[in-house]
Amino acid sequence: MEEAEAIQLREVLSIARIAEYEARCDGQTMAALRLHCWNTEICAAFYGPLQYLEVALRSVLSRELVRLFQRAGRWEDADLHFGGSAQDR
Repeated sequence: MEEAEAIQLREVLSIARIAEYEARCDGQTMAALRLHCWNTEICAAFYGPLQYLEVALRSVLSRELVRLFQRAGRWEDADLHFGGSAQDR
């Protein structure tokens, strides 16, 4: 990447956002953009495991709530009354 391209990319991503990375890279825009890309790669690496954790946690919580309250289908229960916007959701 050329320096001119880095400056344009910095403005597109937002100067305020890249400024945090530049502060860690002694004001070097190219290094800051590389750090920003590395941060994106790290976030992507965690996405899959976090997705499985979230699904597993919901499943376990659901199973345990059914066991604890001895009833399944809590959302379909006719005796369960939501008010206002909660019912719409």
